[in-house]
Amino acid sequence: MTFLARLKSLDFYRKVPSDLTQATIPGGIASLICFSILAILVLSEFVDFVSVKTTSEMIVDIPRGGQDLRINFNITLPFLSCQLVSLDAQDALGKHVTDVAKSVKKKTVGPGCNVNGYLDVAKVPGNFHISSHGKTFSPTLNLQHHIHTLSFGDPVHIRAKQEQGISGAFNPLDGTSKLSSDETLNHEYYIQVVPTSLERTNGHRIDSYQFTVNSNSFGAHNHGGGYMPAIYFRYELSPITVIFRQSRTGFFHFVVQLCAIIGGIFTVAGLVAIVTSKIYDKITLGKQE
Repeated sequence: MTFLARLKSLDFYRKVPSDLTQATIPGGIASLICFSILAILVLSEFVDFVSVKTTSEMIVDIPRGGQDLRINFNITLPFLSCQLVSLDAQDALGKHVTDVAKSVKKKTVGPGCNVNGYLDVAKVPGNFHISSHGKTFSPTLNLQHHIHTLSFGDPVHIRAKQEQGISGAFNPLDGTSKLSSDETLNHEYYIQVVPTSLERTNGHRIDSYQFTVNSNSFGAHNHGGGYMPAIYFRYELSPITVIFRQSRTGFFHFVVQLCAIIGGIFTVAGLVAIVTSKIYDKITLGKQE
């Protein structure tokens, strides 16, 4: 016996001559249903294969010494001259900077001032505030303001997350206005900053920050009369980091799922066809008798 003949004898999938088989109506119905279900399941599996899935988890943040936190802001004070505006920053380590100018731009808008820029601060609790400290002292200042944008971290990373469909509180203060005409009001924003990372399918990691905020406005008076109104942004960092991970279904997993779908559908359809054919034959024979 030749090698090819030996190989042929191992065939588990021997063909039955077509003249020895018989097509039936139940078999045709079962085949139609089988291919319809098969097409739906294969399409669903393909969509799952090409889709990017995002999962999230929370972990305790690991302190990274030497890294700063960037705060981006664009705020307009429509009734306070740029000559009087001072932006100061201080933190829990005792660092206090008054009238920050290096990374802050002031632009006159009508009688008011637009303050636009960023601060690089240590990752410890602190605040930055807008007032006239170091410029002049006045117990009354018209600190009506509109926050165009306020965010933490690299703005490019925030946009990248939003483009990837990651929703979150990255800019909850954008569009906020405080328009009270009371010139003795102190405005305070209490901000809890949450580190947030996105791990993409290519292994690239994008770090940014979400934050929650509460605010309050109250009269800026003390018994000595030496308290000046200000807009305070008080922040502290959460010890918890939120991680979003993107993933795709592996190719081999996709192939295995397709094989399981095709094999399962044809097996079940074959059993259904056999049962329905027998029932159909009995009904047909009963009518003939």
